[in-house]
Amino acid sequence: MAEKLFPKEKWIKYSDKVYYAESRNLSSKNELAKFNKEVEQAKLLAKYGHFSYLPPELGIGSHYDAITDGVETEFKAVTGNRNAIGHNYSKAITQGHNVFIRISATESPNSVYRKLIGTTKTIIMANKPVGHGDIFVWIEKDNKLRIWDMESINKKAQELIDNDLKNKNTQ
Repeated sequence: MAEKLFPKEKWIKYSDKVYYAESRNLSSKNELAKFNKEVEQAKLLAKYGHFSYLPPELGIGSHYDAITDGVETEFKAVTGNRNAIGHNYSKAITQGHNVFIRISATESPNSVYRKLIGTTKTIIMANKPVGHGDIFVWIEKDNKLRIWDMESINKKAQELIDNDLKNKNTQ
């Protein structure tokens, strides 16, 4: 997929299953720091057999950080609380089809999952588009990768909205 999206690009192998665009600008400290952060996240996915290509920076607007297993993927690293997780998730679904969230906070997997549902509920209620890909969640606390389907999260969020409306109408 990376070759189709960027047909003139040369891809350099960084490590097993991680590649980056030769044309990436790594001359500034900021660009190099961003690149290193993205590589670390791609390496986590590679440990579980996923291939990631880090595309060239286009310099126009915001776009996805990687092409993981052929799908545009936005990477987010979260060090804050549940609110930071929700904020980063709502931003990420506008930038890529799939989302990879690396969480350094002490949240449990169940807490993170519930926060994603709550955030999705808020997005739906605001009549904004929701994601339809996969969410890769790495929680450093337990050192595990989880893959959650956005469709099932969207469905659970819609069920909460429907229940809220039903309860409101019976009062």
